[in-house]
Amino acid sequence: MFKNSCFHSPSISFLAPPIYILNHSGENFNDLDATLKSNRKAIIGYSYNEKNYRYLKWKKLMIHKRFEVIALGSSRVLQFRENMFETSFYNAGYTISGVADFVPFLKTIPKEKHPKYLIIGLDQWMFNKNWDEIKTIKNASFWKEAFRKNPDIKTIFKTWQDLLASKYSLNMSNHKNKIQLIGLNACVNNLGFRNDGSMQYGIDIEKKIANDTTANDYNFKDTFSRIEDERIQFKYGNSINPKAISELEKLLTYCKNNQIHVVAFFPPFADAVNKKMNDSKKFGYRDHLYQRCNPLFKKYSFELYDYSSLKTINSNDSEVIDGFHGSEMTYAKMLLNILNSGSRLNKVSHPKMLTLAINNPINRYIIYKY
Repeated sequence: MFKNSCFHSPSISFLAPPIYILNHSGENFNDLDATLKSNRKAIIGYSYNEKNYRYLKWKKLMIHKRFEVIALGSSRVLQFRENMFETSFYNAGYTISGVADFVPFLKTIPKEKHPKYLIIGLDQWMFNKNWDEIKTIKNASFWKEAFRKNPDIKTIFKTWQDLLASKYSLNMSNHKNKIQLIGLNACVNNLGFRNDGSMQYGIDIEKKIANDTTANDYNFKDTFSRIEDERIQFKYGNSINPKAISELEKLLTYCKNNQIHVVAFFPPFADAVNKKMNDSKKFGYRDHLYQRCNPLFKKYSFELYDYSSLKTINSNDSEVIDGFHGSEMTYAKMLLNILNSGSRLNKVSHPKMLTLAINNPINRYIIYKY
């Protein structure tokens, strides 16, 4: 018996610290369904389990009564807040990567839970064949089965690595200002999803205000590197992918058939990033994207807005999160512009309410508390 205990003690010593951190922070072992059903304020931000976000957003739509307004897209819709609307709203962003993902995602939701208004972020690179050839279509399991409660050995090793690098402390807090923090990114960086599905950027906002050079994408260094190296979303391309246009029409047809009014937009880039992309002359697919897509929206009596440039909404690089993510302030100005353009969203949001919020912000990035 003594020998058996000695044999297991190294394993226990190896597993105990990371398991404690993963459990205490809620990165793993957390009952996410119970959290989503609760009305308690929370920030959910994972470090190793970002795939859980797909399930998080899908499950929230499933367990909650119908939201009248839903924002849907990639991380570039996450800045819309429930405070911007006078009716029920949920931000289902971070669930979509390509234009062909929208319909499969919507089909996972019972029709009685479909929104009346759907705000869609159409990332410009969705229409670049070199980014997305649209070879396969995702099925429901991509969202329904994405949650991972228990850690794998890779997560255990990664936790040890980051613990030794002093990224975490065994006495880290999982609460802040009466807000429950779930996940390592939430506990360490105060970064993650709020109850309304929007993203809180936490410590990174504090760094940007302080002009801290360790802030994410400081002076757009990382975004510029992606452009120069043709990485990730910044693959070069000079023509619009006809498959993407076909998938867009499938989306609009589906929404029309299900009485969902679509308000879509092309998200903003920082002015400096737009200039670098334009000067490279390697992103020609963007040049006539609005002109190519807008007739489709008019055909179905839907709305499309082009906010690729911050100048169209009286914003600038001092308000963006990084090279291709506007802030809460940016998106409030965007929504205000949509309303002032005569959008049907005037039925669920009010220009005066937004103007008041924009004129009384917490800082140049954030308008609303929590």
